Amino acid sequence: MWKKSKTDNSHDTDRPFTPDTLAKRWGCSGKHVRNLIDRGELRFFRLGSKLIRIPADAVREFEGQATAAKQDAPVEHEEAPQADPPVERNRLSPLTRARLKGRIRRSRENGQN
Repeated sequence: MWKKSKTDNSHDTDRPFTPDTLAKRWGCSGKHVRNLIDRGELRFFRLGSKLIRIPADAVREFEGQATAAKQDAPVEHEEAPQADPPVERNRLSPLTRARLKGRIRRSRENGQN
């Protein structure tokens, strides 16, 4: 009987992935992998009516696209977001300020009498 050597992993690379095993390989969640499938960004097939499998060649294709996209993307230097100028919290219109001063003055006069 032929035994598979530990260094011969050619068969393992062609085995289809489950969403969870692919998520472990990519370091993301299984939900993220399922979202990629739902959006049509990652090819898959079903075993029966529920089990989802992702072919190894679809994984290599997707990883190749991601690598190519990173290499083709121009390097953008983001500027630090500009801080908003400080807001004066007590900035009132002159008319409002005058009305408040009148009310304050009247309440003081009434309180002192």
